[in-house]
Amino acid sequence: GDPRERFVDLMIANVRVEPLKESHVLRVQIRDRDPHLAADFANRYIEEYIHYVADQEGQLSADASTYLEAKSEELMKRLRESE
Repeated sequence: GDPRERFVDLMIANVRVEPLKESHVLRVQIRDRDPHLAADFANRYIEEYIHYVADQEGQLSADASTYLEAKSEELMKRLRESE
């Protein structure tokens, strides 16, 4: 079959990722005949996950900052109008 499909099937059969309750912590289990390859896959997966979480948290902070700046400007405008 298609090498890409074989790879996906192999990964599905040998990779297990479980989030731990109410946290950003993951349990990653990868089985392979070569323990170094399995460790490399697991470490790479975790590195990518850390970058993903950091990007998401950064975006949330940026969105909150934008909202608070707009709200602050609105409140300053209302204060000037009421004076």
